[in-house]
Amino acid sequence: MKKTKQLTRLARLLVLFVGFISPSMAVQQVFAFTENVSSRGTFAGVQSLASNTVSAEEMANRISRLDNQNSDGENFIDRLPEEGATLVLIFIMLLLLVVWHRWRIKNLYLHAQSLARLVQERTQALQQANIKLEQLACVDVLTNTCNRRQFIVHAEREFERFYRNQRHFSVLRAEIDNFQGINESYGFACGDYVLAEVACMLKHCLRSGDILARWGGKEFIILLPETTLTGAEVAGRKVCQVILAADFCYQNRKIVVTLSLGGVQIELGESLDTCVQRAEKALTLACEHGGGQVVAASALPRVQSRKKICHHYG
Repeated sequence: MKKTKQLTRLARLLVLFVGFISPSMAVQQVFAFTENVSSRGTFAGVQSLASNTVSAEEMANRISRLDNQNSDGENFIDRLPEEGATLVLIFIMLLLLVVWHRWRIKNLYLHAQSLARLVQERTQALQQANIKLEQLACVDVLTNTCNRRQFIVHAEREFERFYRNQRHFSVLRAEIDNFQGINESYGFACGDYVLAEVACMLKHCLRSGDILARWGGKEFIILLPETTLTGAEVAGRKVCQVILAADFCYQNRKIVVTLSLGGVQIELGESLDTCVQRAEKALTLACEHGGGQVVAASALPRVQSRKKICHHYG
């Protein structure tokens, strides 16, 4: 009898524990099983466990009945026969193992979901960081234009199109006249201001498909796809006029800025480097003859008779 009471007390604690951690269908079946064992015997309890399911409302009623002790102060488990209490104890222990296993699997699943979300967030952050790094590697920070490396990528692509489809393109080299004098007279901060403003104006003068890049220091380079030498010269004249007409004002001091340009058209049989070098020679000639003008490579012999487009910075 003493052993039975110990088993029933332990069974009662296990029932309460199961009901606390998992008030589910499995616990409902425990109550149905234990009541059948108490009233009709062990075999009937096992049979009810295999065939019966208790509704949520019935579950509440049974819990209420369990809370009401009998006149002797004992609950239903205290009235179980010894073999019934032992079977209840074994069953509840197995049930606890199942509940713990399911709880463990659920926690692992939730943890896996949390890790998946974290990995996705970190991956997105890494992708955004890589995009920013790629942009920084391709853009000149001061002027917000392509840098030399990115310009070469675009130019090589256009060069391949030229040899594949005979679609001509032109190149303009541009330089701010007397840029060193601006730095010496107004400071390097003013020089940065002029560079940024000139770059902004060049963007507005060019077509959407044209490529503008800072070539280095005070120089810019422009790629004009599907443009002849005449078209490049027209574009250069437009740029010169816009820069001359612009109001450059730094710390309430007006600055006169002009631009010199040299233009060439790609020719069959020459490399991209050769084309860029010819544009540089045309630019040098424009600067040597006073600046503020555009010189096309085919017009080099006649440059001395060319009328200046703009007045250079004095």
